[in-house]
Amino acid sequence: MKRPRSIDRKRSFSYNTEVLRGAADIVVRCAFISYPAQSEDPLYERMITMPDDSRYRMSREHLEELKEKLEYLQTVREKEVSEQIREARSFGDLSENSEYDEAKTEQGRLYSQIADLRDLIENAVIIEVTHTGSRGVVMGSRVTVREQSDTETETYEIVGSQEADPMAGRISDESPLGRSLMGHREGDVVSFEAPAGVLRYEIVRIEN
Repeated sequence: MKRPRSIDRKRSFSYNTEVLRGAADIVVRCAFISYPAQSEDPLYERMITMPDDSRYRMSREHLEELKEKLEYLQTVREKEVSEQIREARSFGDLSENSEYDEAKTEQGRLYSQIADLRDLIENAVIIEVTHTGSRGVVMGSRVTVREQSDTETETYEIVGSQEADPMAGRISDESPLGRSLMGHREGDVVSFEAPAGVLRYEIVRIEN
């Protein structure tokens, strides 16, 4: 039986290392375009310690979507789950009734969803998108940027934290990248701190 050549093991190790580095880079990039920025700016420190810390920034359209979802869960879905529980009870002994256990578990998940939605709706802060005549980046802008160390461009829409989805091209105005872009114009270069060092992005295009 042939022993594997050491060069094959080295190639395999090198390949796996590159894959892991690539995956780590993606995680870091996503983190710094989706999570709220941290800053030593005294004004920012005051902002994050205000009582409004528990409020959720979102557009009026997103708030309406949440209200519609809550209405559906409290009416249609809650009735469906109640019917499932009622039907499971009819099967007899509840101590050995897997259908009943599953239905009760689903009811618990439903009530948890309803509670979360109520919290979001009751503590919502509406972000009014007003970019008429604005040439800089504002809430609702679609911004095309290019990292200075790269040739590829990326386009993001600036939204509230509750609507952020980096994989779908929507980043929060509270994320490091989103926060650094706010107020800047085409041609400007913005920067922010990341674990790997300072990242710099050039604003290629702004659509308001």
